Amino acid sequence: MAFSRLLLPNIRGLPRAFWLLVSASLIDRIGGFAGPYLAIYLTARTDVATAGLIVSTMALGGLIGAPLGGALADRVGRRPILIGGLLATACSWVNVAFTSGTASLTFAVFLAGVASSVPRPAMAAAISDCVPEDDRRRADGFHYWTINLGFAVAEAVTGL
Repeated sequence: MAFSRLLLPNIRGLPRAFWLLVSASLIDRIGGFAGPYLAIYLTARTDVATAGLIVSTMALGGLIGAPLGGALADRVGRRPILIGGLLATACSWVNVAFTSGTASLTFAVFLAGVASSVPRPAMAAAISDCVPEDDRRRADGFHYWTINLGFAVAEAVTGL
């Protein structure tokens, strides 16, 4: 019993808003299977170098999207950036699914990378806003654990 307490965070007593945010984060990360799946799909359709170039633009978009999302969350507010960013992520991946041509697909994947990174700073800030200061450390730890769980599930889905 004591060993499990070392491994698992104490999550009792955290506010309802925290659970809503963490659930949204989990779903967002599970939806992240699109990136690895895109790499698998493209290597079957084109050469490896082209597939690598296209998929790498997603990471480049993420480098732009995260600071942009943080700045927008501070200016506009956490909720609009969270909702808008998550909707933009879904729409951008639908756009990728219906895009053809190397240049168009590269740009669409770049935009998907930007969109998928925009809500992440707002999510972290919103969690800090709704959780009392004494509980933030364990709330952030559980959020981090949830992100990793979502990523693991996403990769397993990609394998299927």
